Amino acid sequence: MPQRDLRSGIRSSLGKRDIDGKRPGNRTSQTYNRFFEGYTEVRQQKDHGTSIQRVYTGTWYEQDLKLFRQILLRLLYLGLWLGSAALLAVGSLMPLPCNRCWYTVAAQAIAIAGFLWMASPMISYLTLYGRMTIGAYKRSAMQLAARSIWASAGMLLTLLVSFIAMLMTGEGLGGEEAMLLLMDLLASALLFIIQWRERNVPWRLTASSAEASRSLEGEEPLTIEVDAEDIEGEESHEN
Repeated sequence: MPQRDLRSGIRSSLGKRDIDGKRPGNRTSQTYNRFFEGYTEVRQQKDHGTSIQRVYTGTWYEQDLKLFRQILLRLLYLGLWLGSAALLAVGSLMPLPCNRCWYTVAAQAIAIAGFLWMASPMISYLTLYGRMTIGAYKRSAMQLAARSIWASAGMLLTLLVSFIAMLMTGEGLGGEEAMLLLMDLLASALLFIIQWRERNVPWRLTASSAEASRSLEGEEPLTIEVDAEDIEGEESHEN
């Protein structure tokens, strides 16, 4: 495909986007749009028909940390997540009257759901290094920070319901009961640390450049400029 056609196609696609970065009349699924967020679709006419090639023209996200520190950070998050899950498991299996109340079991089920909800962004976070697209950033770092705070709240709910169950059953607050409440509190704190630490991780944002078009075989690199206002908007969204 001639270089001028490629440039015309990309600029035309960029020009058709609205404020949210989506093209009007796009009827593709929300999952498709989320997965390819930040990409520009370029239609190319070939002998056998029309093909679509996607060029990333969004902002690149990269942790402003050395690789060793990135690995340590991921190991820390994994340890905090598994440690809090272990505390919930041990506490819920303690042979106490409060653990046999249906509302305590319901609260524990909500807490377990919170842990499972964190699994997808946790796996993405553990496997992604270096530069990330906006979609990869949202699927990993952003979702991990958001879901960890909800999981932490789920553990606080379990603590509160367990304490109410102790009062309702008349078992009092003995040594084992105090240990159960302490484990729930500690599990909530471990999950909160994930959210707090991730919010303070330095990220470096880079506008897309000629590197985006190098994936188009046989074409000369094409610079795609991104307005500074768009980058500032991404930074404010992150904070």
